[in-house]
Amino acid sequence: MHTVWHRLSILFFLPGQTIALPPFASLNTQNTATKVTPLFPREAEVERDSFDSSDLSWIKKLTAIGDSYSAGIGAGDRLGSVTGAFDSQSDWSCSRYDQAYPNLINNDARLGDPGARKFQFKSCSGATTEDVLEKQIPSLDKDQQAIILSIGGNDVELSNVLNQCIYQWAVINQEQVALAKATALDRMFEWATGFDWEALGRGCAKQLDHTRSLIEGEAFSSNVDKVLEAAKTKLAKDGKIYFTGYGKFFGEKMSPECDDVSWSTWIYKTYNIFQPEAKLTVENRRRMNELVDSVNNKLREAAERAGSSVTFIDYDKYIGEFGGRYCEPGVDESTNTSNSRPLLMFYKLNTRDPMGETPWKRSKDNPLPETFSGSLDTLAEITLLLDPDAKLIHDNQIEGETASEVFHSRLKAIEGAQAGEGSELEARNLLPDG
Repeated sequence: MHTVWHRLSILFFLPGQTIALPPFASLNTQNTATKVTPLFPREAEVERDSFDSSDLSWIKKLTAIGDSYSAGIGAGDRLGSVTGAFDSQSDWSCSRYDQAYPNLINNDARLGDPGARKFQFKSCSGATTEDVLEKQIPSLDKDQQAIILSIGGNDVELSNVLNQCIYQWAVINQEQVALAKATALDRMFEWATGFDWEALGRGCAKQLDHTRSLIEGEAFSSNVDKVLEAAKTKLAKDGKIYFTGYGKFFGEKMSPECDDVSWSTWIYKTYNIFQPEAKLTVENRRRMNELVDSVNNKLREAAERAGSSVTFIDYDKYIGEFGGRYCEPGVDESTNTSNSRPLLMFYKLNTRDPMGETPWKRSKDNPLPETFSGSLDTLAEITLLLDPDAKLIHDNQIEGETASEVFHSRLKAIEGAQAGEGSELEARNLLPDG
């Protein structure tokens, strides 16, 4: 079974496996029978070398738990609807997508009719080991024949790395941290009390150092061990946990084309107008890739400690083999038309889909602060607290109000509520979908 499933997991990272699904307002991920059809046919050579036709229809219980890597954020259409926005574990709040690889596996013909199998899709973008232990594993049925697991990245603050080194949703210096905190508390934002304010002032280099220390710390390995032991209690006698690692984000040749590319979110911030944009420099790309390798090594060691019922799946080499990373040689990462890169295997924020449709719109779901989309909205609020007139890079391409206009509406609603006027909070998100 090990060899069969190992090949099956690789299947979804091979060329020609971009998948197109029709948009579903609500997909039953407890027992989905959605038909998945390839947008592009598999190349004959890949088919011959890597395809395993073994019958896996005996799998009647399949589940996916973990973080955004298995939730599939950005892969196809978002599952659920805004009606699930107030449930932190719903399809919508967890940013589960219909082309996430666990859903593709569940719909693979070799597993037989999906309607004859119970598929529990619990992965949640932004989840930590604590979240998996407390919110996902307890909800699983017993006697699982296969559990797909991805976890660890958020424990070592992947989102803070993305903020400081790439997207800069909210980046301030140490002197401004106290001001931002005081302003948020004064405005009575619900997320302000428990927010990690210290992280905002670290900067990219110090955040990478901090993430390195978390990876090497005893707590990280211990928490991963706890997840694996808890997940094993949900297995059938012959069940197996397939523990996936992570993929390095950037092309390993470290070509210089990306050195001057910035994916920073804001172009105008009066509170620190001289702060430089984060650039995808060779040094930053190299360090981030090294951190991914370090995390994978720790996860592999944890899988070995867990025993024969856990198999570590390292698919990183396939991403590189097929040119699926950012900043591959000859790729222009300054453009937002990534639909010209069907083999890109990561979520690239705010890019057009394969049919060329624009992503520049805002949802009206007022995401919970503890969700991934809610955390991004919080970071945008912090930037706008310090500079209410800050402008997004692509503000002029977004449907409807600017980020500043949405934020001013929120402040007005909060002030009205504090004055007892019963104003409703503006639900439209600050950052665009994509």
